[in-house]
Amino acid sequence: MASLELSGINKTYDNGFVAVRDFNLAIQDKEFVVFVGPSGCGKSTTLRMIAGLESISAGELYIGDEKMNDVPSADRDIAMVFQSYALYPHMTVYDNIAFGLHLRKVPKAEIRKKVFEVSRILELEELLERKPKALSGGQKQRVAMGRAIVREPKVFLMDEPLSNLDAKLRVQMRAEIAKLHKRLQATFIYVTHDQTEAMTLGDRIVVMKDGVIMQADTPENLYNSPANMFVAGFIGTPAMSFIDVEIQGNTLKWGDCEIVAPILNVNARVAVLGVRCEDVHITNNMNQNYATVEAVEMHGADSFVTLNCGQQMLLARMDSSRAKNISGQVPVYIDINKIHLFDKENGKAIGLTKGE
Repeated sequence: MASLELSGINKTYDNGFVAVRDFNLAIQDKEFVVFVGPSGCGKSTTLRMIAGLESISAGELYIGDEKMNDVPSADRDIAMVFQSYALYPHMTVYDNIAFGLHLRKVPKAEIRKKVFEVSRILELEELLERKPKALSGGQKQRVAMGRAIVREPKVFLMDEPLSNLDAKLRVQMRAEIAKLHKRLQATFIYVTHDQTEAMTLGDRIVVMKDGVIMQADTPENLYNSPANMFVAGFIGTPAMSFIDVEIQGNTLKWGDCEIVAPILNVNARVAVLGVRCEDVHITNNMNQNYATVEAVEMHGADSFVTLNCGQQMLLARMDSSRAKNISGQVPVYIDINKIHLFDKENGKAIGLTKGE
């Protein structure tokens, strides 16, 4: 397998549109890295540049120790799994998986051995004689992955491979892909717009916006220490609540509400407070505020309660057995050990000293 290095990668199209700007990332051998962000953020374009399907306008791409900028896609020793599966409809599952090996003139006995080994790993043994039209979406996706695995490439590239599947099947296939990565011990680069996929699959996640890396970090660090408001709002379900606040010493104030949190190196008089729903508690506490219940949404064992707190909206997660009785004005406690603060002008995170 192989490591990758992307140094100062840019992609500018003929019409002047800059799709990817100054992309710098080192990917370790056997690492599972996920590119995530909204549509049009440049994640798929970056993946296609790694694959050799898009030219690189500026910067350098290395796979292992070899510079790849001008190396044809077929010679990069990568395998790509597409959103559309891209199976040949007239071929059987066996022939779809074996197709790339036939092109490389691999002996038939070796092809047979490799195809049966991959079909065993992906539980496709009973489907080898079927054609794609007789397969379910999940089965087609496993065949597409089998076609990639059988080549034993240095790097696996996956471009939104689960987006055509229903919700239940996506969960199952996420587990299959995670298991596959662990088994193959290969380098995986995975593109998705779904932050849940990113958080559950990636060793490291690259959050992108407008062709720029917003933050590249572990799932835990992205969730607990977002570098800016975009990452804070994009990562996490439901999204973080944001409140415009005034800074008066160690006190953050908005409307008739306030919380005290020692702050470091803050010269601004205004900022944006970020709070996740699990850190908002409807309970009596010495540091409480009061809020009005606007809505309660049940999601199985948990419910999400929308609160009007100082004329700003705040979301709280709580046990559904308690939430069904919540209404009117309620006491609200925000855990000051878990709050986030962001610069109102540039959206960057501001350092805090947490409460004891």
